[in-house]
Amino acid sequence: TQSTWGSQANPQNSVRLKKLLKNRESATRCRNKRKAEITAIASDIAEVNKENAKLNCQVTKYRTFMEKLEGSSGVLKKRMGFASEENRQLQLQLSVLRSKCTQIQQTIFMLYNQNSNVEINGIKLQ
Repeated sequence: TQSTWGSQANPQNSVRLKKLLKNRESATRCRNKRKAEITAIASDIAEVNKENAKLNCQVTKYRTFMEKLEGSSGVLKKRMGFASEENRQLQLQLSVLRSKCTQIQQTIFMLYNQNSNVEINGIKLQ
């Protein structure tokens, strides 16, 4: 008895073998494409996290500045009003960046939840 894959004389076997090889190559290309997309998204997340950290630092500076201004004269109270407005704007930007970061992370997990062994830049996706 010969195995179905062992005989090259049977044309059906060669067709099956070609299909198998095409499927493997296609799957490899898909995996490589997914890994490249995950890497790109991970770098986007890192960039958004950097911006988030900068904005957090600025918010902290403005809060400290506002605390110093509290109880001062009218000129200082006007400055505090400006700082408060800038603080609100920074907080809005910060919340936008946080939501972007969350959306990117959700996108990663939705798109690649099948690949539980993928690890990029030390981040293991599960």
